[in-house]
Amino acid sequence: LERFELTGINQVPIADIDELDIRCNVNPEDQRFLGTSAPPGLINPLSEEEYTNGLNERYSAGDMTNFNGDNIKKVFSSDEVVCCIPTGQELPQDTEPAACCTGYIGANNTCQLPGYTDVSLYLNRYVSSEAQDEVLGSFNEETGYLTNPLEVVRIACRKKICESNSLVEGVALNNFRTRGHENNTKQIQRFLDGDDEANSLNGINELYDRGLKFNTHYYCADPELENPLPGTINCDDL
Repeated sequence: LERFELTGINQVPIADIDELDIRCNVNPEDQRFLGTSAPPGLINPLSEEEYTNGLNERYSAGDMTNFNGDNIKKVFSSDEVVCCIPTGQELPQDTEPAACCTGYIGANNTCQLPGYTDVSLYLNRYVSSEAQDEVLGSFNEETGYLTNPLEVVRIACRKKICESNSLVEGVALNNFRTRGHENNTKQIQRFLDGDDEANSLNGINELYDRGLKFNTHYYCADPELENPLPGTINCDDL
């Protein structure tokens, strides 16, 4: 699903919804039992695949006709490159936020990312040049994401990318109550799937809505939170 954050980028292939490794399974412990297909409503059923990796055909993330426009929007330009000021540089007082690659000026008057921003996405090699010093083998060759999430933390802390100077993982996979048994305090690990009572314990659904999505991604923590979220990494502690 993280590939859908890269719509508009031609180099990124999107997996076909019939591929087994992205199906929802009835029994996660036994992959022989197939459940529903991959999340519906994302791929346009009339689309034709443009790429192949030798085994499976893939859709181009740059062709928006491949997707259901009601659920998937275009995030990046397919053919524009912008020259901008990277993170960590002190700016003249009259600098506009648009001059920053981050599009945001932090409290210390440097280009930074605000809370709830996806740092893993920002460091994607198809999105920005902030991680240009990393060897190509550090990136997923299809998606452009850094394969090791801890590398995201290392780069973000070294470059002071986050205004809060701290990072936190996404929350989509978490401990929630079972729908239909909301009065039972016992929780199970599952994916967030709505804003109802079964998903609203501890306000995790609100954190997701504010931007903390994938557990495999790191995000800038909220600089205004008095009590850091569980699992928050403070760069000063590294």
